[in-house]
Amino acid sequence: MHVFNTLGPVFLIVAAGAGLRRGRLVSADTFRGAAWLCYWVGMPCLLFGAIARAPADLDAFGPTARAVLLATAGLVAAGLLAAAALRLPWAAVGTFVQAAFRGNLAFVGLTVVIFAFAGGPDAARAEATAVLSLAPIVVVYNVVAVVVLLVSRHRLDRRAVRPVLRGVVTNPLLLACVLGYLWNTFAQSRGVPLPLVAERTLSLVGGFALPLALLCVGNALAAAPLTARLAPAAAAALLKTAAGPFLGLAAARLVGAGPMETGIVLVLMACPTAVASYVLAEQLDGDTALAAGAVVLSTLASAATLSVVVGAM
Repeated sequence: MHVFNTLGPVFLIVAAGAGLRRGRLVSADTFRGAAWLCYWVGMPCLLFGAIARAPADLDAFGPTARAVLLATAGLVAAGLLAAAALRLPWAAVGTFVQAAFRGNLAFVGLTVVIFAFAGGPDAARAEATAVLSLAPIVVVYNVVAVVVLLVSRHRLDRRAVRPVLRGVVTNPLLLACVLGYLWNTFAQSRGVPLPLVAERTLSLVGGFALPLALLCVGNALAAAPLTARLAPAAAAALLKTAAGPFLGLAAARLVGAGPMETGIVLVLMACPTAVASYVLAEQLDGDTALAAGAVVLSTLASAATLSVVVGAM
């Protein structure tokens, strides 16, 4: 029942989002506005609030972040090898590699972590650890994804560096994590708690972020076009959801992560391919058919892999 109670709400809300889009009960413009609201308002409030209230002795996010980044490096290498084995056209390699390593951590991963540890003694620490770990991972995901896509399109030059840096430093999720950490450091050193009015406001605004974000994921899945690029898409999805947790486990052991941190690493590495990978592939002239297929297939596959991961926690 723990697995069902943890993953059931996540995938039911995603399915509801897909149903609303398929049934044309909610317009594409409405979902577009909701996604903007989640990305720029809801999720930053959620992340800032969670970090600002993090326990003073929180030190678990370092091993967690390092393990996820090590496992991600392994997925990038595995993606390049798999692309060569599949003899993919060079123009599609960047899209394939991005689909193999870039997980939906903020929308799906964080939700699963919160539900998996809910009610337990490590609930607050687990949430704060997952949230704090997102900051360096967000940077790496954005930079590596843009680089592999531009290289595969032979467009990596000086002119491409500035937009990449601008995208990183203006990322609202990253900014929320950094500001939350700065406030936490200041508050712990001065003994100043987060004002109650601010805490309640952040909780209310951040409270709508996860369910609305999952509805938007369902909308994106329903709108994603599935075409004949299913074979490489399935390979990318398999790398992301099956190879990812194994690499995460190896990386967690390598950095000496504890049981709680290891569980978080496995959840994050078992997450499906991020919807943002399809959006970025579209913006940078990648293989959008492959990207869309990987998002859909990895989401379906992650129901199985996340069940195994959560069941083992």
